[in-house]
Amino acid sequence: DYMLYPYIAGNILAAVLPEQAAVWSYPVASDCKSGEDVSDDRIVINMINSFLGRMHLASHLDYLNEHQMDLIREGVTYYNTLSEMKKTAVPYFPIGFTNFGDGIVCAGLKDDNKIYLAVWNLKGEQEITVPIAANITNAKIAYPSKTSVLLNICKNGIQLTCPETPCAVFLEITI
Repeated sequence: DYMLYPYIAGNILAAVLPEQAAVWSYPVASDCKSGEDVSDDRIVINMINSFLGRMHLASHLDYLNEHQMDLIREGVTYYNTLSEMKKTAVPYFPIGFTNFGDGIVCAGLKDDNKIYLAVWNLKGEQEITVPIAANITNAKIAYPSKTSVLLNICKNGIQLTCPETPCAVFLEITI
């Protein structure tokens, strides 16, 4: 169940190195008979589930249409850009460890001047604030590049407005 993976991915870096944290990205469930059964949010959540660790991409990708495959390609391409940073970055848990059933899951990696942050909104909060204990100079949604989620830098962190849930975004925050 891909909706359980954020709870694992949100805590796994407390126990193992990113290259040891193998996470399956499985955008097409075994009971799906075509790409029509797969939402963009399901694909994005699956891709982000694996960004902080080591991606294992599987499932019936041949069921997906071109737009859905573009989300997969974009995710794999972005994931590959994170490899070098993972060698020196340290785990970052701005809201602490996650419990199964929490509505918001947030975890990332931090280096000297940047935070790479996965944020999963799983329970329907339209507006969430992620506290960032650093001076933010810039922030962007790095994946997916096209999303209805809005990002604002606020006094005590990052504010995300999510028109639909569940959803997930992967942020790059310059500090």
